[in-house]
Amino acid sequence: MEGRLFLNYPEWQDTADTLHLLLQMGGKVKLARTVGSFKWRHFRLHLTPDGLTTGLIPGDRSPFYILYDFRRHQVLFRNLMDEKVSIPLHNGLSVSRFYRHLNRSLEAIGSPTAISTAPGYFYNPLPFDRDTRHSAYSREAVGIWFGNLSFAYTTLTRFLKPYRYTIHHPAYYYSTMKLSCYLFYGQPDISGGDMELEQVLERGFYELGFYPGDIRLPDSAFFRISCPPAGEGDPIKSARPGKNSLLTLQEIYAGTDPEQTVIEFGRAGLMKFRPEA
Repeated sequence: MEGRLFLNYPEWQDTADTLHLLLQMGGKVKLARTVGSFKWRHFRLHLTPDGLTTGLIPGDRSPFYILYDFRRHQVLFRNLMDEKVSIPLHNGLSVSRFYRHLNRSLEAIGSPTAISTAPGYFYNPLPFDRDTRHSAYSREAVGIWFGNLSFAYTTLTRFLKPYRYTIHHPAYYYSTMKLSCYLFYGQPDISGGDMELEQVLERGFYELGFYPGDIRLPDSAFFRISCPPAGEGDPIKSARPGKNSLLTLQEIYAGTDPEQTVIEFGRAGLMKFRPEA
């Protein structure tokens, strides 16, 4: 893997699947302890120079955060009282074992948290507490993937810069393993209180993001999705972008300016959705 710019999903499937599930657990802790907000932005994870973090979460004894540190290959739990505990990430650490460590770590910092053990958006799910099947962890593969996330964050931030719409800046959606940004049009109806999917769809929105692939979409790629759809099928019902809405990393890195290639791809999709953009 040395010198590789990206990996397609089949090349690191075992590690990708394990990582997907480990990140879901931290995301579910944040979901359980935070107030809901429009387009589910309350449970996104955010990039740091070291990895992905939940950001500050309300706790019982003290607010805390969870950091998936891919530089030191550990998961750090730390509260504002500077109580902290970490879980080393290594090959052979099963999902079920990590789940037990996660619960003990939350107890150690004074904020035990019950989460659903059912994985979301996963093709072969087992409850976290019973999953001994997924235990692969390749430091090299994780490093390449995190490099892709960093590239995506920088590029999506550049893409958003000229626009003055309501914007969600790039962040990581742990359920689907994508890092994406949103542009919104119109105003949401929040009179009912709950942020249901129908309320989201009442606004026009455009999403541009990066996805490392899965068993149905093997290529690491950037994608674009619009609602209402921009002549490329209904990605909301299918939960997948149309065939003309993908740009693979292989195509991106074949060019002389990868960032600009992604930005032009994003702008082309936005022009279809909002010709005046």
